[in-house]
Amino acid sequence: MKTLRQRLSILILYSTLLTTCAFAQSNLTQIQDTVYNSSGALFNGTVVITWLGSGTPTGSNPAPYNTSVKIFNGALSVYLVPSTTATPPANYQAVYNSSDGLVSWTETWQVPSSSTPLTLIQVRVPNGTGSGGTGGGGTAVAIAQVTGLSSFLSALNSSVNTLTAMLNALNSTVTSVTAQVNSLAANPNNVSFQDAETPGGTINGTNANFTLQFTPITPGSLMLFKNGVMLRNGQDYTLTGTNITFATNAIPQTGDTLNVYYRH
Repeated sequence: MKTLRQRLSILILYSTLLTTCAFAQSNLTQIQDTVYNSSGALFNGTVVITWLGSGTPTGSNPAPYNTSVKIFNGALSVYLVPSTTATPPANYQAVYNSSDGLVSWTETWQVPSSSTPLTLIQVRVPNGTGSGGTGGGGTAVAIAQVTGLSSFLSALNSSVNTLTAMLNALNSTVTSVTAQVNSLAANPNNVSFQDAETPGGTINGTNANFTLQFTPITPGSLMLFKNGVMLRNGQDYTLTGTNITFATNAIPQTGDTLNVYYRH
């Protein structure tokens, strides 16, 4: 008789525990989904979930807690205290770490009350800081990161285009100089020297354009002197064929003397 009473007591206690657990479980929200790496492979590792903020759960929910869940072949299942009903509302931080230590990313979750399991895309904050994996069809890459990458690639492409243009211009110059050098090598006796020539043009302080008798064989062969001081090609003047154009701050003034030396 005593044994029967003991068995009945144990049965009643067990039933009470089941009822209590079921009641507590009903106050939690289940997150259930499949997690993938950015490569598309199933994720294996752990996710460490941490309560963020000072929010306090309402009703009979358990106190906020932190937990760690193992994920095998992408399968994620965890019960959490709803955070959106806390006062004030709170979030969870979910940090994923792969088993091999090569993959890691962080997400922010907002967990509402739900009697049915929720997927990651339903709890993940869209503008969170996650990167590296996906789950439930959602993406863990922040939009701001993608936008920043697009701007960076655009600036990089612009720099490459500028560098390409500079290389093309340099290549054109090298080609021109090479042709001139080849011409000199083929006809070494055809080179003449022009010494102390006075360029044609009016020296009056306003005229900037002067003319040579011949076209210099190379721009670098020209030496232009004003009052005995050699001027700098590309800064004080430019040479195009037989035409010399002075920069504004180097225009010959009345009384100045000009002399040029070059090969042609």
